[in-house]
Amino acid sequence: MSEQKWAIALHGGAGQISRDRITPEKETLFRAALARVLEIGTTLLDQGCVAPFRQDPIS
Repeated sequence: MSEQKWAIALHGGAGQISRDRITPEKETLFRAALARVLEIGTTLLDQGCVAPFRQDPIS
């Protein structure tokens, strides 16, 4: 396995969501969206792409 020369930072949005105001279903959607973005970013960076950007709105 080769050494990775990149990093990914994910952030779940600019808003503030209190845990008591989010349903378990919505949290599952948020986590799935972040996992998709991480997978896409990892694939692109492994292929040599630079600075991929994707918005994955959930609303």
